Amino acid sequence: MKLLSMLLACAALPAAAATLKPFTTLSAPVVTLADLFDGADSRALGPAPAPGTRITVEARQLEAIARQYGVDWRPAGAGERAVLDRPGRTLGRDEVMGPLRTALAAAGAPRDGDLELPGFTAPMVGMGAATEVDVTQLEFDGGTGRFTALVGITADNAPAAQVRLSGRVLDMTELPVPRHRMMPGDVIEKNDLEWTRIRATQAKGEVVRAMRDAVGQALRHSVSPGQPIQLADLGRPAVVQKGMAMVLALDTPGIQLTAQGVAMEPAGIGERVHVVNPASRIVVEAEVTGPGRARVLPGSGPVNSTGRLPQVASR
Repeated sequence: MKLLSMLLACAALPAAAATLKPFTTLSAPVVTLADLFDGADSRALGPAPAPGTRITVEARQLEAIARQYGVDWRPAGAGERAVLDRPGRTLGRDEVMGPLRTALAAAGAPRDGDLELPGFTAPMVGMGAATEVDVTQLEFDGGTGRFTALVGITADNAPAAQVRLSGRVLDMTELPVPRHRMMPGDVIEKNDLEWTRIRATQAKGEVVRAMRDAVGQALRHSVSPGQPIQLADLGRPAVVQKGMAMVLALDTPGIQLTAQGVAMEPAGIGERVHVVNPASRIVVEAEVTGPGRARVLPGSGPVNSTGRLPQVASR
């Protein structure tokens, strides 16, 4: 009887007024009464905002919640509100790419291929949440490299999410490429090159695939860092420069003649160069044999005994 009286006396006491929490950081996927009011219990009110977002509960809605759940709270004014913030992080690209690569490799895609995913946006997950990524409904076309896949993402304290991805697997190749920009006439040294993986589509035509194919060669055109070098853009280091005075030799059985000319372009030993006679304006094609020296090629027109270059057929 005495205990019952004490309980009745306690029940008759007015409940202490609750205090509004103006800002709450959420970690769970649900909002509770205690997230809004100090001293309230943990009854669930509804789903929390998505990771990385927040919601604002205005005074009128707060008053309705307090009345419905028996919380002793009244707004002091229409401006009172509670902000519920749920921190999040963007799911790392590697967290998705790893399982996707594994699934693609099982479907026949190259394991070291580059994944092209236009418009891909990684979803948000809760801060510190452990995640699991599962790839299903994968379709891969080995001819074009294109694929589609459904990626399921589960995280602690969050409902499962699904993302549909579509993209392409691109073949990769490893090539020696310039470390820095190089200009025409530069002679390539080993330190000028580095190995890098690039898309196979960037290595079209005959390109340098081994350092020994480029080291010691001179560039005919400029090249950018990280870009393949075309074999056609390489030549021997120039020992003849445009405008250089040349001594031309014509060696035929029983005859050895020389003539003077001017080089019309740079060239290295063993390469062909066009040489013009300044007086007659006659042009012949010759093979460079050393600095300022070249041998007239057969069919380019013989050098006569006067030392002049005769007319040659137009090219």
